[in-house]
Amino acid sequence: MPKLLVSIVNYCDPEFYETVRTLWNNASIKEDLIFSLVSEDNVEHDFSFIPSNQLIYRYFNLDSYRGGVAWARNLAVDVEVEYDYLMQFDSHTAARRGWDTQAIRDYCSVEDTKYILAYAPADYELNPDGTVEVINVPRPFSSLAAYYNEFIPGFNFPGYKQVPSNLIKHYWATCCYLLAPKAWVDEVGISKNSSFNTEEISLSLRTFAKGWSIYAAQSGGVFHHDSHKQPNGDMTRAINRPWADGRKEDYWAHVELATDNLGKLLAGLGDVSRETVEAFFEVTGMDKKYMECSTDYHSYIEIPNRGYGMPPRRS
Repeated sequence: MPKLLVSIVNYCDPEFYETVRTLWNNASIKEDLIFSLVSEDNVEHDFSFIPSNQLIYRYFNLDSYRGGVAWARNLAVDVEVEYDYLMQFDSHTAARRGWDTQAIRDYCSVEDTKYILAYAPADYELNPDGTVEVINVPRPFSSLAAYYNEFIPGFNFPGYKQVPSNLIKHYWATCCYLLAPKAWVDEVGISKNSSFNTEEISLSLRTFAKGWSIYAAQSGGVFHHDSHKQPNGDMTRAINRPWADGRKEDYWAHVELATDNLGKLLAGLGDVSRETVEAFFEVTGMDKKYMECSTDYHSYIEIPNRGYGMPPRRS
């Protein structure tokens, strides 16, 4: 079994501890896992059930805004340990027993030479007693980004569809489940300068530009809490994020800068050539008009009822 670096980053997520615990408890080959955790929270958790030589836990309080999710994911892979694959999860993830060996089986089933796995696992919800529900959920299957006709880079996300078979090639680096060899981390990596609204489009484009393919699987080894709804009715996405607390001024300043940088990237003025950007737009079906706004891109459009944390800033 190869060595896996398990990256989980957290921002005040009440499910963070249980995510780490269930992934550890349900792993088939624990000795081949290294958990790299980056947490910004009011609580510093005790993860002593993981041996100290298999745990990298970076805890930060909430006294300042440090760069959001991409900053944290970048820090989680900035480690001085040897590993073969990166496995990245969100802090609201549930796992079946054997998720680790299933992931490697899925990966090795792909007939390609330079590729990663990235997709949205099937949903789970939390029952009133806090237990995990995976059957009566809105999306009881893995899915991948497939519909780009209404996609506006940096302002919303593509539409998703069910993974039609066990393994299928696509073009979107969904960050809640990502399995990649160390070579991808070294060659593409995760930019610490991206923001919540730009990380996946930027990562997808840079992965494509470096010649890496992306595949999705329908294994069901892990589940993702897409709604963020807690048993008491709270929606953590609405209240437990830097756009909803005392760091919101710095969050929105970062979003504006990162979104403007995305505009430059899409225009071929970043580290990906315009020809490659155009090729990416063609294979995904994205509208090429978004390649033509290289300045003040953060104010390009205002979408009614847009998702939390998406620009432009709400009053």
